Amino acid sequence: MAENPYQPLPSGNAPTAIPADSGVPTDVGGTVSRAWALYMGDPVNLTLGVLGGTLLSAMPVIVASAMAYLAGHRPEHPQWQLYSAAASVLNLFWSPLIVAGLTRFLLTAARGEEPQFYQLFSEGQRYGAFLGYTLVMSGPATLIAATAGVLNAAGFLGYSLVFSVTQMGIGLILWIACALGPITAQYYIVDRGLGAIEALKASWNEAEPMRGHTFVVSLAMTVISAAGVLACGVGVCASVPTAMVMVAILYLQLRARQPSS
Repeated sequence: MAENPYQPLPSGNAPTAIPADSGVPTDVGGTVSRAWALYMGDPVNLTLGVLGGTLLSAMPVIVASAMAYLAGHRPEHPQWQLYSAAASVLNLFWSPLIVAGLTRFLLTAARGEEPQFYQLFSEGQRYGAFLGYTLVMSGPATLIAATAGVLNAAGFLGYSLVFSVTQMGIGLILWIACALGPITAQYYIVDRGLGAIEALKASWNEAEPMRGHTFVVSLAMTVISAAGVLACGVGVCASVPTAMVMVAILYLQLRARQPSS
């Protein structure tokens, strides 16, 4: 018997098929519309939860920047560069604790339920899996960026530029790779209890029939997020939560195509 994808999937079970009238959108326009409707249905909660979770997940970087500023340094100052480099590496180990909870928060919203702020701190048991996922997906680019910062602080500007360009190249490659499937990997960790590598494999394999759709949804999510930033920054209050809910909906779409176990 088919199962409703809006209900949590027991840990370790395979995703199940669902009725065609379940309400899960199947096209990009429907995905955007569904995400926007969910946001408009609970804008305050989603804005505070998403932006609050995002800020909490970047706390080491925020604290380091504040310390450098209070010490009288500016972004171009070597001391600021060193603070930022150390904080970005530390953030690799801090952010999974919050991002895991933020994923649960977004998945709850995508299922049409009311997300709760406490959910941002509810997935501590997933820390190991999320840490592995973060190190695989963000570790290389972060370490290269940190190295560029250290080199820049030490006066090796030429080497710093090389590392910075390399970082941008790796970032672009990772974005394209993620957009083809693994962008939903974190939901496989939270909803199915998979480890980092298993989640990456599952998100890639299950996106196979919808590779183009997954890429276009990822592109739309990026454009919507960027549009919010360009709108004097104020638009991020709506654009970022909407874009992030789109990824959760994409996970539900991928799960909807899987056969019952």
